[in-house]
Amino acid sequence: MSPAQVITANKALEKPKPTLSRQTVRRYLSSLGGFCRWMVKNDYLASNPVADMLPSKTGPTHKRDTFTDGQLKAVFTSPLFTTCRGHGWHDLDQPGNVAVRDHRYWIPLIMLYSGARPGEIAQLFVTDVREQHGIWAMFINAEEGTGKRTKTRGSQRSVPLHSRLLALGLLDHVRDIASRGERQLFPEVELPAIGQIAAQFSREFNRYLVRIGVKDGPKLVTYSFRHTFVDRARVAGFMDTEIALVAGHDTGENKRTMTGGYGREQQGTLERRRQVVEAVSYPGI
Repeated sequence: MSPAQVITANKALEKPKPTLSRQTVRRYLSSLGGFCRWMVKNDYLASNPVADMLPSKTGPTHKRDTFTDGQLKAVFTSPLFTTCRGHGWHDLDQPGNVAVRDHRYWIPLIMLYSGARPGEIAQLFVTDVREQHGIWAMFINAEEGTGKRTKTRGSQRSVPLHSRLLALGLLDHVRDIASRGERQLFPEVELPAIGQIAAQFSREFNRYLVRIGVKDGPKLVTYSFRHTFVDRARVAGFMDTEIALVAGHDTGENKRTMTGGYGREQQGTLERRRQVVEAVSYPGI
């Protein structure tokens, strides 16, 4: 059918397929455009047929909601974080006697108590979690040839581990994985040479939030754990420049300066970062 016929046929359905959002159309065309650019570069096409076809943005695409205390309690008392029916994604929201303790369990918790991005956590090596100056921390970094990467240079950082994560047994998980001779902290996660790390996790966890009745709109997503951490750190009295050092945001004040070229320690010190992290709390979980 022609596009016009498709539209007419769709309208005649008892339940017409919904119109794609502008953001979804942008995402699809962006992917198609990248492929077409490769085809042009390799002489399969004379020109890119979808060049300049992206619809304009309707507003900030990064705007996300934060979790309420009630929503957080619902998430972290759900079957995935207690015991569920099995290890498959569609078993995780059903009560059972299986305790899942892989990346699907740990990434949301680490995001909530550190503000780290899902891919940053998923790519951690066992050696990236270590004690320094008497403080246990995870060291987020990019290493050529390993698949590990960070969004920006400023995203490479050390983030102290919240006492709640230690109480939940994160260090036991690190030691268990190390005893198996694994390099990755979450060896079940693939580190692709190109593309987003843990993309499947983010998609599936969004669906999990829907199935347990927590996700009620497009702005509450996996990434909302990161936004929630930032908000709680602000409520605790910290300024954005200090929070940025933990969350890995580049700001005018933490971009490289002349002083930044001196010494070895990161600005903010590990102890000060620990204070930011420990100030974040969530009643009821």
